[in-house]
Amino acid sequence: GASHDSHERCDPPQCYSETGAAVVNFILLWVQDRQRASSIMWLHGPLGAGKSTIAQRVAEECEYTRMLCSTFFFSRKTPRRDSSKYLIATITYQMIHSIPELERPVIDAIARDPALLSSTLQSQIHRLIVDPILVLMSKDEWPKYSPQLIIIDGLDECEDAEIQLLILEVISDMLITFPVPLCFLVASRIEKAIKREFNTDRMQKISSQLCLHGSFRSQKSLISSCRSKISEIRLTQPDPFSR
Repeated sequence: GASHDSHERCDPPQCYSETGAAVVNFILLWVQDRQRASSIMWLHGPLGAGKSTIAQRVAEECEYTRMLCSTFFFSRKTPRRDSSKYLIATITYQMIHSIPELERPVIDAIARDPALLSSTLQSQIHRLIVDPILVLMSKDEWPKYSPQLIIIDGLDECEDAEIQLLILEVISDMLITFPVPLCFLVASRIEKAIKREFNTDRMQKISSQLCLHGSFRSQKSLISSCRSKISEIRLTQPDPFSR
């Protein structure tokens, strides 16, 4: 239920034409640039700033242009989507659909160790993502123009600060240590622990930040959304006063 097109998220937030268009385009340009200077982009802002709306729109655009590997939308309100337990397995499953060449090495890894899916995050990301990619690259079987984007939305809604930092650490360790052709869009509120991690020297070398200012953007988003919904209702619902 954590993917951008899941039935569990059957009514995901929509990005209207006047809301966040410039931010979406900026992120898309970053994704398209395979020589990008940063491998992680942190999209942050206060509650209601439009982070999930933008992440959803980026996911849809990148899926259409075949630049999307996988998505995971955390949510405190939904069981299982507030836990890191399913994160790597869900990402890997979607990556196999985006890059079919990964299927065999991933299946082989699980066959060798059926308990892998209940192992640590570090072990899962190494053996389900890094190793299969490196195997294909060593055999020159990695697709040249493979999708690269992985979106993690609502990181601040995952369990507690310690787990949130662990997720960032295993991702950054992978990107620093191994030549994996992936990039991550991470969206969250500006929690102290997350902000502190992104401001470390180590993380700043591989990441960039994009801030959404809440007040003006949220008001504009709300007004635009209301106008669009009113127009939609006028077009689709009969006039109760007409005879």
